[in-house]
Amino acid sequence: MPYSLRSSPSMLPHENNETTPRWIIIINVTNALFDAQFKKRQFVRIGMNNELKKQFQHIPPVERAHQLIEIAFRTAQNKGKNTRIDARTNFDYTQQIDTIKIETAVNIVIERLKKIEQSFPNHEYLPTFYKELMSITLDLDKYANARNKIQHTRERCEKLQVIAAKRFETTRDAKTLENRKRVLFGRLSSLIKRAENTLIFLDDARKIMRGYPSIKNLPTAAIAGFPNVGKTTLLCNLSTAQAEIAEYAFTTKSINSGFIAIGSQEIQLLDTPGTLARPDKMNPVEKQAYCAIRH
Repeated sequence: MPYSLRSSPSMLPHENNETTPRWIIIINVTNALFDAQFKKRQFVRIGMNNELKKQFQHIPPVERAHQLIEIAFRTAQNKGKNTRIDARTNFDYTQQIDTIKIETAVNIVIERLKKIEQSFPNHEYLPTFYKELMSITLDLDKYANARNKIQHTRERCEKLQVIAAKRFETTRDAKTLENRKRVLFGRLSSLIKRAENTLIFLDDARKIMRGYPSIKNLPTAAIAGFPNVGKTTLLCNLSTAQAEIAEYAFTTKSINSGFIAIGSQEIQLLDTPGTLARPDKMNPVEKQAYCAIRH
């Protein structure tokens, strides 16, 4: 028999107090032996539900500090050039244009930092499976601190915006105006540069999180076993999943998902990384497999 099916002794409770059956398919031998077995079974391969947005796929790339500064300053410069103002004196004109420039630059930074905040979920409010998966693949303390750092930087930019408006409004000569403009743009630039390591960390985290599977509350079978025994091939044969397959061990480094329908019942399949049955010495890749099996 090329595979075995183990059902959990009881239904697993979910947050909505419903129960959903879970199974573990243990692959014991190479894929060449089980191809014929599954061709005899009646099932329908189905793709991902279009209405289900993968929870982590929407996270956009995180810009580096120099990119944020360049975008903000360039947009501010263009805004100043394209704005037409009726002013009584040259100083009044310059004062109003400089006010528009600094407001535009700060607004750009605030909007982009806010977008970063909203793109990365607070792990405390995620389902248990995703919280554990994040703890395996990321430094959760560093992740939480990074989100807080982005929020703190945005709040300081908002305060800078208020300060800039007051200082420009009370300026009465061109030299003071120029100095204050230089100082305010310098402070904005400094705030962004201080967040550089945080921006780099979050973009690295994004690349990892984009590989997380989309889990639906359905009857689920976790495909588990030693490396290079055909787990991913089984997933691809049963469903429309298109995961990487290779002849060498440990090809699968994250959890892949696929879906099939048997009659009217939709079933979720999770292809897990290979494990060496060493609970005390598991690496992060193996821990993902056990995470999927547990949940």
